[in-house]
Amino acid sequence: MRYTKLVAASCILFSVGAQAQSSVSLYGIIDTGLTYVNNRGGHSIVYMDSGITQGSRWGLLGKEDLGGGTSVIFNLENRFTLHNGASSAMFGGWSYVGLQSDRWGTLTFGRQYDFMAYLVLYANAMSGIYGGHPYDSDRLAGEFVNNSVRYLTPLFAGVQAGALYGFSNAAGAFGGTAGSPRTVSFTLNYQRDDPLSWYLAYTKADGYGGSAASVLLGDATSTTGGLGVRYTFGSSAIYALIDHSRLSDPLSGGKTLSATNADVGVRYSVTPALYFYPSYSYMKTGEAKAHQFNLGVDYLLSKRTDLYALVAYQKSATAGYPAGILWITSLTSPNMGYSTTDKQLAFRIAIRTRF
Repeated sequence: MRYTKLVAASCILFSVGAQAQSSVSLYGIIDTGLTYVNNRGGHSIVYMDSGITQGSRWGLLGKEDLGGGTSVIFNLENRFTLHNGASSAMFGGWSYVGLQSDRWGTLTFGRQYDFMAYLVLYANAMSGIYGGHPYDSDRLAGEFVNNSVRYLTPLFAGVQAGALYGFSNAAGAFGGTAGSPRTVSFTLNYQRDDPLSWYLAYTKADGYGGSAASVLLGDATSTTGGLGVRYTFGSSAIYALIDHSRLSDPLSGGKTLSATNADVGVRYSVTPALYFYPSYSYMKTGEAKAHQFNLGVDYLLSKRTDLYALVAYQKSATAGYPAGILWITSLTSPNMGYSTTDKQLAFRIAIRTRF
């Protein structure tokens, strides 16, 4: 859902050739804090919320060495809300099993992210969901694909390709239907020790319910693609991304909504324990345009635990469209959480620990 929300997944996406061993590991992340919003439906509010920079979760990672550089792998993950104890389905996060080979790559089956989710690694690392884009039209908040088969090649001179297919599992609707979407996704990326890395991704979901934007806007088909670039120098980095999405519903006259988002930002290491993450986002969804400025400050108490602060300020650039920072607004109701003006400010302080 957010930058380091993909910690467990990144090991599989970018490190296919890890040393084989048989093991089952328990892991988890707890992220909770207080958020202030200056205008949410006409009122200011201070409230407790969790899982903003990283979704709170616990999970099991398993690996069985079959020899010859091949292993069986699995991941079962539960997501929960710390401040009230609410939980998703028992394994409503990652839920897959597959084979990993140094020579042939990784093939997994189950509930997994499409490849657009990894573009968030090239957006503002510390803004989390607050740094997302309207309706999550580009899927950067992290959207799982059920009934999916995913393949990733080994790294070839730093280059990796991947493909995912999510079955609709609906009789007579192989191509997807309402409540049973079909999803395809592809990636081509370059990840090496070089300062420069880049990531291309594309996802298409057919059938109502194939994305958060589909549910919010009633669209049957969503198509999105994007490019992210990052340049690293020491402990600091500069990053940028651009993506474009189209959402359409052929059954209601072929209406189409287009969305374009562009982000630039910096990760700046002040000391080994203190990082600043300033960034800027330009967002255009249909006729509505907005500018958003984000700042994250992260202080490492230890290798496992940190304190962080986030500031997000959004300014609508189109008359008649109020400001609405993602997650301050709702991913289940299209009108909930917006400012009553063209501006919205959110400030958050929080603690995060990992095990």
